[in-house]
Amino acid sequence: MKPLGVMKNLYLTIVVILVCLLFSNKLVFAQGDPTDCITFTGCPLVDPQPLKFCADETANNIFGTSLGISDFPSISASHDCLGNGPGQSFGMNFELNETQLGEDCWDFHYISRVGGDGGHVKLFSGSAPESNDSYIVTPYLYINAGDPVSIDVNYSDGDYDLSLYLIDENSIEIGPIDSEAIDDYFGFTPGSGTIMLDPNILVDASYRVKFVFSYTGSKPSNSNTTDNISVNGIVVDGDCTGGIDFTLSGPADTFYPIGEHTITYTATFIDPDGNITTDTCLFEIVVVGVILNITPVNPDCIGNTGSITAVAGDELPQHGTGPYTYYLYQGATLISTNSTGIFSSVIDGDYTVTASDSSLGLNIGCETTSSLISISTSPDITVPIINCPIDLTAICSISEKNSYTNYLEFTNAGGSSSDNCGLDQSSFILLDESSNNETCPETVIRTYQIADNSGNTATCTQSIIINDDINPTASNPA
Repeated sequence: MKPLGVMKNLYLTIVVILVCLLFSNKLVFAQGDPTDCITFTGCPLVDPQPLKFCADETANNIFGTSLGISDFPSISASHDCLGNGPGQSFGMNFELNETQLGEDCWDFHYISRVGGDGGHVKLFSGSAPESNDSYIVTPYLYINAGDPVSIDVNYSDGDYDLSLYLIDENSIEIGPIDSEAIDDYFGFTPGSGTIMLDPNILVDASYRVKFVFSYTGSKPSNSNTTDNISVNGIVVDGDCTGGIDFTLSGPADTFYPIGEHTITYTATFIDPDGNITTDTCLFEIVVVGVILNITPVNPDCIGNTGSITAVAGDELPQHGTGPYTYYLYQGATLISTNSTGIFSSVIDGDYTVTASDSSLGLNIGCETTSSLISISTSPDITVPIINCPIDLTAICSISEKNSYTNYLEFTNAGGSSSDNCGLDQSSFILLDESSNNETCPETVIRTYQIADNSGNTATCTQSIIINDDINPTASNPA
């Protein structure tokens, strides 16, 4: 075992080394935003009510919605981390190692990057395999309509122009959209300035920004340089933030299932020594998908109607917020609407029910539509109920008790019948009459039958007892 004094010295040595590493400006580390030099604009305030979106599609049997930067509030970021004034959400000063740039994120042509003096780009320098134009193409940025872009130019000599192009999400180049004659701007006198250009974006969208420098006549010298690209845009692909002085990255377009989600925008500043400062804008969203349960009831008889009962929502708030409004459609035709979800007197046919909730405000919310609901009359297999009148008695012959020839006579005698789908009274008949062929008494059984409107039949029997129990009388001749 080492002596205690040696162990203490070893411990102190390790601590000193760690402290030196921690404060060395050669070490790249994430330090948050302790100096509060990054400022967000448009970041939603912390609110117990998150932003709400409606589920409108199904992916892998999961109900939700696809969202991207264009669906969220307009958010931008600026920084004053070097104490020289705020910059826009995207700032490229060309002072970081170009090996850090994201692969396939940038395009450069006929330029040379210089790392000294804060970094800049020499124009009309190096090889020009495509043309004599120098150009720089940024990664895809989500840019708000009306926002300008800027680039610094250090003019030395020559007759050349700066033109602005956009490349859309389908890789189609648009432009030139705006331009500036650099020689006229500086009056053919060497100088430096910030060139403001208008991308003329009418609708917020994602573009790559292309700066093209083209000359006329003799090639300008490579002492013409450019620097400090500034765009109020959000980096769409998070893998493209490397090697850029200041970026704001947002959520990629993705599918959000029903429920609550945290949305993150990250602003990152990297100083010339490689030290990283980050800050985040966090806010909550909820994807609301109205859950709809349907209970159809088919008509039980021909001529009757059915019903449809719809119940929306459940105990989870992301499954809908009442009160609800229900709409019954047959095809594209609105049949009925109510706030109960109960639709009665529904005839045979195919229907859908749409339920709309109030999650976004009074009577404004998310909705969902049921799958096809078929209402059709169920086959009637229920037989009628028939009760014959009480049994009868006769003395000499069955002819003393006539049978019932129609349903009215039957009921007047005390018979009855009923059916769930209605009786066909004209179908009432004496189906059978039979005797036991005995005498005194003789039993005759009459069987009556009736059908309902669906053709189901039922019978009942009535007994007639024939019994001559009266003794004969006789008298002597006069």
